[in-house]
Amino acid sequence: MTTEHRLADAIVTALGELQVPIDPQAVQLVRPARLEHGDWSTNVALVAAKSVGRPPRDLATELAARLQANSIDDVVEVEVAGPGFINFRLAPTWLHKALRDVIAEGEEKYATSDLGGGERVQIEFVSANPTGPLHVGNGWLGSYGDALARVMSRCGWDVAREYYVNDTGGQIRLLGESLLARRRGDVVPEEGYQGEYVTQLASRYDGPDDIVEAGRFAAEKILENIRATLERLDIHFDEWYSQASIEDTGQVADTIELFRERGLVYEEDGALWLRLTELGDSRDRVLVRSNGDATYLAGDLAYHREKFLVRKFHRVIDVFGADHHGQVASLKAGVAALGIEP
Repeated sequence: MTTEHRLADAIVTALGELQVPIDPQAVQLVRPARLEHGDWSTNVALVAAKSVGRPPRDLATELAARLQANSIDDVVEVEVAGPGFINFRLAPTWLHKALRDVIAEGEEKYATSDLGGGERVQIEFVSANPTGPLHVGNGWLGSYGDALARVMSRCGWDVAREYYVNDTGGQIRLLGESLLARRRGDVVPEEGYQGEYVTQLASRYDGPDDIVEAGRFAAEKILENIRATLERLDIHFDEWYSQASIEDTGQVADTIELFRERGLVYEEDGALWLRLTELGDSRDRVLVRSNGDATYLAGDLAYHREKFLVRKFHRVIDVFGADHHGQVASLKAGVAALGIEP
């Protein structure tokens, strides 16, 4: 049992002896910002005083005296501060015990828990488009996703780390167009990719003048660079999941058919729409454009259907950058349309 838990239990016991009822969950302990305020502090007297009609400072004084008399392990002093805070000072023995636990349990077992209960969780993070090298702007949440995965793994969740590779669609065609322009010595389209890395990739490409094939070649090489960057940051993924594979295997069509069976699809202006206003979104969304191209949302919902209904993850965590926050409502509504708890 940690020192924090021992202190919380002692506080609940002492309040019981003083006939002051308290929900154990209401007992909160914090580490004071200033060393002179001790090692731990609690505001429990301020929380409990109102229920018994007593001044918080008076209750804190009586509680501190009872805690001191009860001789809590490793606690050398209990004092009252301010309007009713209680500060605890610890002997070095608490640290000695913690170090013994670290040595006995080792790195793999110390400070672990079974909070997750083995629940299968997928965390998808970074997922920057393979249209250029990873940089701070599109990779800054890598450390967050990796830390979250490490903490959850240590606390009993069965965690899978995944990078969603956007290796299809308009951005890949534009990348291929940019590469081919560089190879011919032409000016790259204004909306294309202008970086020097495109010139370097163009010098290595010996394939046909096909923008899709050129784009996928470039995306593959860029992805190798992204992998190397993340490896240097000690960030590792269990799966690099291809968006193209979702389209190639017909999963988008299968997902749209599922929506159709549920009466959530309609046609308008030559496009195929999903009735998301019925599920909490601000407006309905296009699944297939009038030119026959599936939208990013259609692919994303097919991807999430695969996560939940095929691979059977219990929980999915998507770590989005600021440029994707506008998609959250649509994604949640679309997941609800699949019959999954948003």
